[in-house]
Amino acid sequence: MPSSAVHDFTDPDDYTTAFRGSRAELTITARGQFAAKLTLVPLHCLQMQRFSDNLPRILHVAHVHRRASISFLTGPHQLWGNTELRPGELTFHNLDQDHFHQSFGLASSAFMSLPVEDLVSAVVALKSPTDPF
Repeated sequence: MPSSAVHDFTDPDDYTTAFRGSRAELTITARGQFAAKLTLVPLHCLQMQRFSDNLPRILHVAHVHRRASISFLTGPHQLWGNTELRPGELTFHNLDQDHFHQSFGLASSAFMSLPVEDLVSAVVALKSPTDPF
C-alpha cells in the first residue's frame, strides 16, 4: 500500500543520506542553524520526493539508480549547473547524471522518478498511432 513520510533534519549529512536513489553532498555557504525537511511519497514504481532547506548552499547530486527523473522548484530560484531555474520550469535528468544546485537562502524543490522501462511503457501507451515520433 502506498504511504508517505515527512522527515525533519538539523544535520546536513543526515538530510542528504535520506535522499532516495541519489548520493548527495551538501556544502553550507553561510552561517546559521540548518533546518531541512524531506517528504517521501513512494507510489509503487513512481517515487516522489520534496526537499526544502533554509541556508544558502551548494548541493552535488549523483543519481545511482537507473530511473528516468524530472525535477522542479517549489520555491525561490536556484542555479542548477550554469542555468538559473525558476519555479514552474522542469529539468529532465540524464541517467547517471551528476548535477549541482546552488541556493541563496530558503530552497525548495521536488523530484519524480520512474524506472526507465516503466517510462517507456507509459510513452508507448500514450503515443498516438499517427504520431511520427
